[in-house]
Amino acid sequence: MSSIFDIFNQSRQPDLPLKHNTERIEIPTRRLVAQDAANPSIVSLGHDLIVMILQVLQDAHPPSMRSVKQVSSNFHHLAAYIACNTLKLDLSLKASVATSDRLLRLEQRGLLAAIHRIEVTATDDELAQPMPPSNGNHFAKQDDCKVMYLMRRLLLLMTGLTDLHWPNESISPATLAILKGRAVRLHVKADSYATNNLDRLIDCSNLHSLSVHQNYASARDCLKITGPLKAVLLSCKNLRHLSFDISQPSSGCVVYSVPTEYCGMGFVDGEKPPALESLNVYSYPFRRQQEDGDDDDDDYQFSVGYPGRGTEQEYWIENFDWSRLRVLEVNDASLALGLMSKLPMLEEVSLKHVYPPAAIKEFYSGVPTSLKSIEAQKLSSVGLAGIVRHGSALRKLQLHQHEGWNRDWKEEAIDNSSLMKVRDECPFIEELHLDIGRSGEWPFDILDTIATFPALRSLTIWLELGMGKDEELATPKVTFSSVEDIFKYLRQRSPTQPSKLRELQVYSGSPPGLGHGYPSAMAFWPQYNSMHFRCSLSERDDEAALGIYTTECPELGAQANEYLRGERETFTPSGEYGFMDDTEQVEVAKDGPKSRDEWKAHY
Repeated sequence: MSSIFDIFNQSRQPDLPLKHNTERIEIPTRRLVAQDAANPSIVSLGHDLIVMILQVLQDAHPPSMRSVKQVSSNFHHLAAYIACNTLKLDLSLKASVATSDRLLRLEQRGLLAAIHRIEVTATDDELAQPMPPSNGNHFAKQDDCKVMYLMRRLLLLMTGLTDLHWPNESISPATLAILKGRAVRLHVKADSYATNNLDRLIDCSNLHSLSVHQNYASARDCLKITGPLKAVLLSCKNLRHLSFDISQPSSGCVVYSVPTEYCGMGFVDGEKPPALESLNVYSYPFRRQQEDGDDDDDDYQFSVGYPGRGTEQEYWIENFDWSRLRVLEVNDASLALGLMSKLPMLEEVSLKHVYPPAAIKEFYSGVPTSLKSIEAQKLSSVGLAGIVRHGSALRKLQLHQHEGWNRDWKEEAIDNSSLMKVRDECPFIEELHLDIGRSGEWPFDILDTIATFPALRSLTIWLELGMGKDEELATPKVTFSSVEDIFKYLRQRSPTQPSKLRELQVYSGSPPGLGHGYPSAMAFWPQYNSMHFRCSLSERDDEAALGIYTTECPELGAQANEYLRGERETFTPSGEYGFMDDTEQVEVAKDGPKSRDEWKAHY
């Protein structure tokens, strides 16, 4: 069977002489003609089918669209149009000129209607403020308007827009007004700690998903978050996806006391949010009604001023509409177990930080539906029986926890016999995320078992550094070249050829957070010596058949990855690796982590 690229090549028009100049050249669209009428060609299909094929190609592997543009002038225009389906915009002040120019070019080329999804990557609250009209014109002139003002004008012309992703809650009322009445889903991440503008989202019918991640020090600070959040949940009837982490800081030099005053959302008298499809409650100040005999030493499970009866978890369980929930991620055992029998549509569950572990086993063994996705910290938490009972429905399994200074991490990693049982009982797993231990040599028995998962397409493994007390640096060292060897080994050992495995991600080390207090110098050793690697098989059918793949360290820059792949002889530090020196990170990727003794001697 011909690959899609062979079919496209049948439609390629003869190459035209190249003109080397700096002027912008508009390529006129010409009628599609197959070079060889005797061979199958995509040009024999209708326009709508061609667009659908290109859309699939764009979704599967966007870089391939560059090749499609070279086929002909017609495909050049179609590919350019489809490539605009998703638009990423930096609306910050520093990028305002470049972003404005880009938006104006899209308008001039008639591509605004092609935009289906906008992902705003950055904004400045200054830009979210309304701009005074220029000469009475509500939208002002193109050459003197701010980038946010320009975007609001062009939003009206984006007739195909379905989704707008905003990186904070500081979206302006003017932008919300433009969205009102249109079938545009708004996705907001409210994780800015300096300001809280959640009240701007009250009564927003476009709000489809909301993620709130904010810290508080006192009850008063917390109420500034939970008060507006409750109003949003009660008024935004089209909200379907909710995630929040409302907690006190988990690191730093100051440990804040837990407030005795109630500072949650306080739903009462049948109040509830709309029926959600996904819910992630990472942290929330759940409380209960104060009873006679409670005192301040009772772990603050009660709160002065809680308006409900019983516990807050019980109110949520009994009053919220759980009939549509498909994805659940919580860290509260009472909430998880209480919901277990009320989730007829549940497909994906993550109980990575639920205590006691017995509650996790009880949930996975008793949930009434067959799950597609399971996430837990370790096998002993969920239990082998809790995994295999979901059998052929299971598509994704994650068993991962951070390393710690005082425990033997590899002893809690999955063993080969359990992994074989999972493979045999859950044959349709496509994504596997596992902690894998090693003791002086590569765990070939585990790797051989992984290679025989019949449907596996994506694999992520964590290999320990060796952080336990008196523990030596784990070996063999994980390096750029060794990760490539593992990827090739897994594909070669697959009983089905070519192997279905398309992506391998390897994390060398999984350090915990710093925690409270003033950290010692050694506390930074895990962060400096951890590394993330990724091997990806080519999305092109012809290249994938030859086993062509790319290896990279996603957190390092392009130049560093070219050096690690041997595509350049030298590497120039960029200083773009946060607080770490990227030169040190390149050395870790190339040669593996340094031992604690080596690291101390070097610094």
